[in-house]
Amino acid sequence: MTVGKKRYLVVIAILVILTMISGCFGNKKAGKKEKKVPEYTCDVEGVGKVKGAVASNVGIAIYGVEERDVIGGLFTSIQAQGKFVVVSVVVSNHQKDAITVDANSFKLVTNDGIEYSHSNDAMTAIIMSTGKTNAFLQEINPGITISAQIPFDIPRNKNISDLKLKATGGMMGDSVLLPLMVQLVGGAANPANTSQQSQPPTSAPANTGVTQTSGPLNGMDLSLGNITIGETTDTLKAVMGAPGRIVTENGQVHWKYNDIDVIVYENRVSEIISSTSAASTPRGFHEGSRISDVWQTYGNNYHHETYGNLDLYEYPITSNDGVSCLLRFAVRQGENTVNYISMRKL
Repeated sequence: MTVGKKRYLVVIAILVILTMISGCFGNKKAGKKEKKVPEYTCDVEGVGKVKGAVASNVGIAIYGVEERDVIGGLFTSIQAQGKFVVVSVVVSNHQKDAITVDANSFKLVTNDGIEYSHSNDAMTAIIMSTGKTNAFLQEINPGITISAQIPFDIPRNKNISDLKLKATGGMMGDSVLLPLMVQLVGGAANPANTSQQSQPPTSAPANTGVTQTSGPLNGMDLSLGNITIGETTDTLKAVMGAPGRIVTENGQVHWKYNDIDVIVYENRVSEIISSTSAASTPRGFHEGSRISDVWQTYGNNYHHETYGNLDLYEYPITSNDGVSCLLRFAVRQGENTVNYISMRKL
């Protein structure tokens, strides 16, 4: 055999070996399974057990998604450039050391890679109105679970059902993508996009058995159980007597009565929430009333949003002392009766 032929055979042998090696590595890559993201669950009061995912030993789940035009309280009010999407999350630290949770750890992302960061102005408004740090460089120790509301300002024409929440486990951990909805364990997920919810008819059925008060909505519609938004604590005590107890929850002072829960701010009534069906509005509605009757009496000028397993129908009304307020009727999804009624100053 000549030297040329020997060299030729050696080259062919090398090419065959390289092809086999390449094929082996290619098969291993093709057969590699995608890593499964661990599931995380958490019991949220008033919502139920929600599920999400674990990133870097940090559990993250969504328990509420809502759209708003304005965010704020009595002194701070922020108008959205487009529309606000407020995502309520729970975060659990399963690491061995403390982690820092911050709003920068959360983003809304589209299928084509567009990312929306949180709104600093809206975050500040939430912190000032609630008195909570609300995921602003918040440190949590191992075994601790916190809740937070993350506001995003996105284009008004953006359908939020097309978005996902990108969440990072701590400041420097891995990230996971969560559907932008409340996922309940043992039940159907609650979509975030209100346009996909079961919407009320534009004209409700005839009202039966409900006493109606005629005329447009006004400050007197912000009354529940003989108490009206804006009244002083002296009037509250004169009408209702001493409360059964006074407690502070999330920085708010609650006067607890049998049928209503009254939140007081600077010696005036700032919010009223029904506790039983005995508390009625001036137009005769209470817990257990049909929501279709509410629509007929109060009209269709409401804002609809979801929170957990509740549909919320909110009517904008100006109080007797000239403050913008909301009258809310809450209905459990799949039902047709009012679960609770509340009214509050913005």
